[in-house]
Amino acid sequence: MHSKKYGIVGLLVGFIIGWFLSYIGLPLVTVDDSFWIGCLLGGTVLLVTMLVFYRLVYLNRLQPSSATKQPNNTSFFIKPLWLTLIIATVVFLGVIFLSNSWYINLVDKRLKDEKRYDMHANKSLKMHQNNQLLMLHFWMRELQQEMAEQDSLSAASIHQIAAWTHAILPYNYSWSDPSLKTSPERGLLLQKLLALDLDSNSMATILAKATFAFADLESCTFKQQSLTGIDLRAANLETAVFEQVDLSKANLEKANIRFARFSEVHFNQSNLNGVQGEGLQFNQVTAQDGQFEWADLPSASFYQSYLNGGSFLGANLQQSLLQHSSLIGINFKRSNLKEIQLKNIQIDSLIVGKDWPQLWEKWAVLSDVNMLENRIVQNDSSRNVYRWIHLIN
Repeated sequence: MHSKKYGIVGLLVGFIIGWFLSYIGLPLVTVDDSFWIGCLLGGTVLLVTMLVFYRLVYLNRLQPSSATKQPNNTSFFIKPLWLTLIIATVVFLGVIFLSNSWYINLVDKRLKDEKRYDMHANKSLKMHQNNQLLMLHFWMRELQQEMAEQDSLSAASIHQIAAWTHAILPYNYSWSDPSLKTSPERGLLLQKLLALDLDSNSMATILAKATFAFADLESCTFKQQSLTGIDLRAANLETAVFEQVDLSKANLEKANIRFARFSEVHFNQSNLNGVQGEGLQFNQVTAQDGQFEWADLPSASFYQSYLNGGSFLGANLQQSLLQHSSLIGINFKRSNLKEIQLKNIQIDSLIVGKDWPQLWEKWAVLSDVNMLENRIVQNDSSRNVYRWIHLIN
């Protein structure tokens, strides 16, 4: 009677262990089989535990005392016990082996499914891009014909262009970085529009209404263009080249401008907050009141650039080079100027923290003159800030 009760209890415990192992995903097999494999494993572990307990506790009670010196009759129980332990161990190892095989097959199946999905996604993406490019091609031909007839674009065409840029959403097409989203269509449209050589009024209206955020313009070249007020938020401008381009009041927030080159470019009152600009080059750039807050600009180069009144709050300029440039009235609070190089720099009235002189020494700034000489940090009560000013002798 007791043996049946223990058997039922053991069966229930085995099912409970199997359910728990299935719930936590062990023993790493498919959902349909994990419950029964878990039950078998649980039952095996339970059986081994009970037999070991039986061997250590119950059989010791059968040992004769030294006073009676009765013969040892436990060998009848020990042999079946060891045989059961061997069978249980073999079953346990067999289940582990099967689980591993099923898991490997499951991984292979999932890899094949992912590969099939990627192939289908790439095919769909290429079809989408081809359709967009084909539509853009015919659309540009219509705009060229319209420009040839009246030397400017109609309000309807401008509205259509702006609406199309808002309708085309950025997406991920690199697959190597799922978080990277760009819009090749917006980038291509911008290049096509610039190639049309539109009149200034039409182009200004388009830039005011359209968006080129997330545009993919990597390695593109822009020369002698007016892009005032353009929306290039989070655009990919890596290794792009800008020469004699007006980007005043442009929005490049969080754009990728790594290793881009800007020569004779205007960034007056432009938003470059949060840009990624490692290794960028500013050559004769005017950025009056430009915003570079929290920009990442390590190893950047600024040559003959006018940056007065700008804000580099929290910006990273580590190991950057500033030569023959003007840095007056700039906000450098919470910025990182570690190991920057200054050569022939006009610098005064910076908005800084109270501990600016200590940070300057800590950053090991390389300068052709002693920047700490005849300069103090003074409280500007009118704006509730501290300024690093140069004392006039």
